[in-house]
Amino acid sequence: MKKSLFLYIFFILLSRIYCFSAAPLDVRITNITNNTFAISWVTLSSCTGYIKYGSSPSNISNVVYDFRGSSYTGSTHYVICGEEQFLESETTYYIDIVSNDIIYNNGGNHYICTTGKIISSPPTPGNNLYGMVFKDANVAPGTIMYLYLRNPDNTVSQVVSYVVEDSGWWVINAGSIRTQDLQNYFQLETGCTGVVFCQGGIDGWNELETGIENLSPAPDIFLQNYETGDLNLDRGVDISDVILLLRMAIQLDEPVVAIGDMNEDSVIDISDVILLLRKAIGLSDEG
Repeated sequence: MKKSLFLYIFFILLSRIYCFSAAPLDVRITNITNNTFAISWVTLSSCTGYIKYGSSPSNISNVVYDFRGSSYTGSTHYVICGEEQFLESETTYYIDIVSNDIIYNNGGNHYICTTGKIISSPPTPGNNLYGMVFKDANVAPGTIMYLYLRNPDNTVSQVVSYVVEDSGWWVINAGSIRTQDLQNYFQLETGCTGVVFCQGGIDGWNELETGIENLSPAPDIFLQNYETGDLNLDRGVDISDVILLLRMAIQLDEPVVAIGDMNEDSVIDISDVILLLRKAIGLSDEG
């Protein structure tokens, strides 16, 4: 009876979500200049991915593919807009993500990016910030690195990003980083720190905060696994994760055993869903 009620409630909720294994997670817009920006996201399964964008919500027709090519499939996605397209400065663009041929438009609100102004003076040459990322003993290419700078007075820079290369290295030029409002280049002060977040999708995550002098090179960063049951990769477990796991258990979505296998039997079924529900609402796994 309890299981039947449980399934009834969640089938109602399931009708509001579709194909979540291809849905973009942790969508971020970074590297904004007067004529470029990058948009990145991760997916639970290996997917194709590209964006459509336009300067009006009613005309989103320009297409840009992942920088690794139109045939790229993977679980980390990174699109650079403006390198081959002409973008206007101080202009708002509306963006939809297309993942496995399904359009995701941020609930009808679209993803939005406003480009910065043209800065008349060139950036001051800055140090390259660089380092390596690993998963266990191997390098972790495709991991998306996000970084911002913070001065001792708590002023912060814009967020910039870089995709870890096949060699495991990442590199970001500190001199070209703008202020948070994009109006000027960020001026590094003594005691400035760098805040780094590594997003590897289902391969894991990690973060680092240290003085900028320690980022040339940075200490090696090792991805750590997401908590079992954290299917939306938000570093927490709640009812939304339970719904996603139920979709996998009843084969509406591709199962992600690495994160969703609560009882470690190498399959995802209703028993995993029940265990995750107990965890999400704070009940013991026992009894």
